[in-house]
Amino acid sequence: MLLTIALITIGTLGLALTPTYASIGIAAPVILILCRLIQGLALGGEVGPASAFLIEIAPEGKRGLYSSWQLASQGMAALAAGIIGVTLSRTLSPEDLTSWGWRVPFLLALALIPVAVYLRREMPETLHDAGAAPTSARASLGGHWGLIGLSILVVMGGTVSTYVGNYMTTFAITTLKLSPSVALTAAIVGGVAIIVCSLAGGWLCDKYNRRTVMIAPRIALALVAFPLFLLLKSTPTPGMLYLVTAVMAGLTAVSGAASLAAIPELLPRPIRALGLSIAYAVGVSIFGGTT
Repeated sequence: MLLTIALITIGTLGLALTPTYASIGIAAPVILILCRLIQGLALGGEVGPASAFLIEIAPEGKRGLYSSWQLASQGMAALAAGIIGVTLSRTLSPEDLTSWGWRVPFLLALALIPVAVYLRREMPETLHDAGAAPTSARASLGGHWGLIGLSILVVMGGTVSTYVGNYMTTFAITTLKLSPSVALTAAIVGGVAIIVCSLAGGWLCDKYNRRTVMIAPRIALALVAFPLFLLLKSTPTPGMLYLVTAVMAGLTAVSGAASLAAIPELLPRPIRALGLSIAYAVGVSIFGGTT
């Protein structure tokens, strides 16, 4: 988990400091893409271990709630990004934002790295059986590819709806012709909805069961997504944008929280982190990318 911090530092610093196209030509976008790939590699190495850790430190009967903080933290990231985006769009001219202002969020993100390093160093180990014989995770994967395949499909459902939600800012500017500050405020609304609804989903799946909380919001989202976009297209107001964003993000978060509890619970401990990481990486890269 410390390695993810090093990779995030490299990728984020590269995004913040890469010279412009006017200065170094085609090397500029190439470097930016490489930095994004490094960030993606870091995230791919974080989701499995972090989710497994939350499951394993949770008290009896609270695994869903504890693991839902994985998704809630993503909502916090979206909230922070939205606040910074709105602040920059309202304080800088479009020219300054294009020229140098877009680098500011990446520089601010670097301030979190010492905090993350401290947390990683202070977290307790959850494998308390010191006498257990080491097990090859790769060897243990063999009998669980079916479960990992199903997990990829579960991740796919949440990923598609998440990326549709992430697109709302661009959709608001390019299609609805709303101002950038209004569009970026939708990211704030979405972040709040993810925080609240993911924690609610974690609590619900502890109180009732994982399956219902995973499936019911997905069915609801499938039924309302198209009508919501039609409604937004016919009534392109800030209030309607925020409502549609909140509903889609909220339903996705409730289901996603239950999924992030169910998948690592079903995997044996030696491959819990690796199995979830594979399912997450494949689901997000293929279905998130195409979305």
